[in-house]
Parts: sequence; structure tokens; C-alpha cells
Amino acid sequence: MNQFLSRIRKNPFLILLIVLLHTLIINIIWLNLNHVPPEWDEANHTSGALEYAYFFSQLFHGNINLGLLLQPLNNPYFPLAKMIAGIMMTLTYPHITIAQFTGTLFFIGSIFFIYLVTLKMTKSRKSSLVAAALFAVSPYVIDRSRILSLDMGVLFFYVSSFYAYVESEYLQRKKYSIIFFILTTCAILTKMQAFTYYVPLAFFTLFYHKKRGFSKQTIANIIVGFIITLACVLPVFIFVHKSLISYYFIASKAQFTAPIGLLNLQTWLYYPEQLVHGFFPLYVFPLLAIGLWIFMRNTDKYKKLLIVQIIGIYLIYSYIPNKGLRFIFPIIPICIISFAIGIRKLLLKDNVFFMVFFYILTTGLLINNTLSFSLFPQLKPLFYYQWNVLRPYQTEFYPLEKLSSDMRKYIDSAQNERVLMIPNFEYFNINSINMYLRLNNVTHITATIPKEDTIYTNYFENRQSLIGLSDHAFALISDGDVGSPWLIDLNDVQQLELQHLYQQHIYALIENNKAEILSSYLLPSHVTIHLVRIKTD
Repeated sequence: MNQFLSRIRKNPFLILLIVLLHTLIINIIWLNLNHVPPEWDEANHTSGALEYAYFFSQLFHGNINLGLLLQPLNNPYFPLAKMIAGIMMTLTYPHITIAQFTGTLFFIGSIFFIYLVTLKMTKSRKSSLVAAALFAVSPYVIDRSRILSLDMGVLFFYVSSFYAYVESEYLQRKKYSIIFFILTTCAILTKMQAFTYYVPLAFFTLFYHKKRGFSKQTIANIIVGFIITLACVLPVFIFVHKSLISYYFIASKAQFTAPIGLLNLQTWLYYPEQLVHGFFPLYVFPLLAIGLWIFMRNTDKYKKLLIVQIIGIYLIYSYIPNKGLRFIFPIIPICIISFAIGIRKLLLKDNVFFMVFFYILTTGLLINNTLSFSLFPQLKPLFYYQWNVLRPYQTEFYPLEKLSSDMRKYIDSAQNERVLMIPNFEYFNINSINMYLRLNNVTHITATIPKEDTIYTNYFENRQSLIGLSDHAFALISDGDVGSPWLIDLNDVQQLELQHLYQQHIYALIENNKAEILSSYLLPSHVTIHLVRIKTD
């Protein structure tokens, strides 16, 4: 132990490097063992990353294809994380795993900046290493780092911008102020909602300088930074504003499991419960609670800043009806930094630091390896609370490669074809199919669902007419189960009924020799998918 502590004193980055390398190696192993494709949104992001990979590949060869550059912008998700993944695939090779590995890089970068922020605030290498270790073993963050998640990109840019904000002395120093606004812009260009994480920071800055007086340098820094952000974000916003409006009406609705209503106690308890469920497991939560309790009792230079961030983000996202663990990612590093400040004096004792640091790392390794790789199955009951948070790798085979190859074979490349997709499963949906079509450079085929207005017209006005079916010469149907509803909406039951109606209608066409099954595919869930050609009169 004495040798270990001596190494920390001489070169703390060596210990930090071990934490980062462990994260990197474990995620690489998991990505290579896992065979299931990305889920709905992540598959969509990966398709966008592939578009950018092809764009940058052509650009490096002297060809500029603006269509490939603008195509991924035709959705409400901002482009930066997908661009970064696209560049990575250009430098290596186009593959889904490379896109997913981008999340790991964002994760490693976030750990590094949490170390830097904590070191800046505490002047303690021990506190900084404990903070980095605690974040590195957070179950849900680990889980999201294994996919191309925009939230991981936002997390990285938020933590790095927060470091620049602190270094700028709350936007008083020019260099770090500009860096802060550049990184803030990157966060927003990754996901538009990221601006909400900076609202508490904006209020804190306003009141901090109002009390002390705004200097000319601070005002100049804010003006220049605002211009930088506006110049970068506004063109993208204008280009995608129609998609954003449609997305807002979907994303602003609460899902069935999320509590709503300002007078509903569960609305305000939802995220505190989720913090324990997803980010701070029961074996470290008491330690975290002790650190935060000490932090709240003591006086610290950065106390108000950190409290405003935690409470501000919590209030904003508790108020928003659509809730989820990933929406409060930026709270996690702020809580961990506050915890590290709280136990700073306790860690001055070498024995205390040694026990805390290795307790966090060893228990983190146990939960990660138990839930991710089933290496210690006998310990699984100890971590039941995180079973559905940190997912194990899966070896099931989904026939998406074969399907995309068959679609290329059966569908004439001389015309653009929209294939109607009736079932909607977690790993087999329009996004995953389009992702594989794009991976195989099939550009004339797109899997689709009926337009949103068509879906509601069918249900509420004339369900049997199945408006929109005549627009498709090909369809994908299942042998029974249709999975999940097409859209995130309160009318889930009605949508599922409509999906079954579509499917029954296509089966009737097959029976009447007005459609034919071209090929069939068995999913791991034992559901059979049929590729159908609908005959024209």
C-alpha cells in the first residue's frame, strides 16, 4: 500500500491511466462479444454516422457530395456526435461497432475531465482519483457508453465545458471563456436539448457578476461567445426546424411509466430514485450520501455553483413530462464532484483513501463483470436492482444482413422504393433495417412506416381502407406479434390494433394472390418475418 500511495504522490496520472485503460479494455471486449444490433434511436444515429463516413471518404478523395452531408440532417437529432462517429469510420472502416465505440471515447473523455474539475476545485489528487473512479463504475453510464448515444456526447461536452467555465473564473478570463462557449456549442450541436443544462449556469453567472459588477472583459467574453454559439447553431436549427417541431410534439408527451403533474409527489421523487437505480448502486450510495452531507454542512468556494447546477437541472427535468435516466446525465458528475469535495479532508489519511478508492473500484468491477459478462453469477442476486440498467452482451443473431441483401436482389435499383414495415421490435425495426441498407451502400431502398397523419386517419376515420398501403410495392410483416407501437404516443393500444389491421390486410392479399412472400427470416424470439411483394393491377 505504501508503494501504491508513493506512486500516487509522484505520478497520479498513472493511476488515472489505469482507470481509463480498464474502461477502454472492458468496453472493447463487450463490443466484440455483443452481436445484437443497436436499438431504435441508436440505429438511426448509426445510419447518420454512416452517411457522414461516406461523405468524408469521398471528400478525402476530392469529391464533395452535399447530399450525403445534408441527408442525416433530415431528422430532429443534431449532427455533431454522428459526424465524429463518421470520421472514425472513415479513418478505420464503416462498421456498426466502430460507431458504438464512439460512446466509449466520450465516456473516457468524461472521466478525464471529471478528474480535472475535481482537481481544480479540491487541489487534492486523492479526491480527484476517487471522483474519477466513482464515475467510471456508474452502471447506466457504462451501459450507454457501449452504443452511439448522443447523451454520451452531450455528457462529454458538458463536463469539459464546465471545466473551462471554472478555469475562466466564471467567464472572466478570455481564453477559457471562448473555450467554454465552443464546447457549449458542441454540446448543443450534439443534441438540441443540451441548452437546458446551461440554463442554471446562466442564472448563476448573472447573479454572481451582478453582485460583484460585470467587468468589461466579462461582457466582451459573453458577447463573443454568444455570437460563436448563435453562428454555429442557428443555421442547423433553421435547416431542421420542421423536424424539430414534429419531434417536440412526440418527445414532450409523458410515457406510461413516467409520473406527471406538479402536485404529484412521484414527479419529484422520480429522479432521486433513478439516481440510486442507475448511477449510484446501493453499495456506494451510503458513501456518496456521507460525502454530500459533509459538503452541504461545510463552506466551500464552489458550493453555490454546484448546488445551483444540481437543483436547476433536477427542477427542469422533473417538470418536463418525458422522463428518462439519460436526460439527467450532467447531474452525475456534479454530484460526484460535490461528494469529492465533501470527503476531501477524510482522504488526507492514506488508509482512508486506500480503502475508499479500492472499495469503489473492486465493487464496481464486480457489478460490471457480473452483469455485463456473467463472470460471477453467484453474485448476481446482490445487484438485482441494476439488472435492467447494465445489460449483458448478447449473442443472438438477427438476419438484417441477409434481409438487406435480399431487398437489393428483389427490388429494382433503377427506382427508389419505400418498403412498408409493419412489425416494430427492439432490435428489428425500420431504423435497424435502414442502418444495414446504408452499411451495404444500398441507397434506393428505405424501410418506412405510414406517415403519422395516415396512421391517425386510418384509425379514427376509416380503419379498413388502410390509406397509404397503395404507395408501397413491398412490405415486411410478421407471423403474428407486431412488437411495439410505431410512434411514442398515448394511443399505443390503438396503434397496435392498426398494425394488426395492416398485417391482416396484407395476408388477405397473399391469400387472394394479390401479393407474394419473397423470403422469410426467423428472429431469436422465434417470430418469423416475411418480405412481401404487393402486386399491382
